[in-house]
Amino acid sequence: MNRTVKGGHVLVLGSENPWVEACVLAAGAKRVTTLEYGKIHSRHPRVGTVTPAEAFDLFQRGRLGPFDAVVTFSSVEHSGLGRYGDDLNPFGDLQAIAKAWCICREGGQMLLGVGNGHDGLTPALVPRADR
Repeated sequence: MNRTVKGGHVLVLGSENPWVEACVLAAGAKRVTTLEYGKIHSRHPRVGTVTPAEAFDLFQRGRLGPFDAVVTFSSVEHSGLGRYGDDLNPFGDLQAIAKAWCICREGGQMLLGVGNGHDGLTPALVPRADR
């Protein structure tokens, strides 16, 4: 993974605290772009941020990527669950990874970290069987 991070432009998917960005910079990334539902204001000169709407606009104009690597930890598996204003979508996690692949350069790599504990939907989002 370090061969694509060191000196590269790395996309971080999801970030509440910038610990992943710090790790990527410590590993030698030249630049980091964080894609997050909430608006983040970074003052670090090598860290930029975009929301999904901004990323879509940049992609349409040919100005998003290509990225040398993608790093995400405990984020992608929440895509499509509606927690962050996104649409309910049973394939949201797979589509998020596919989108990242599309904006990664040939030979780029992804580091995907997911939780291994109990996971489930909020009961309000699960249709009742008796309806």
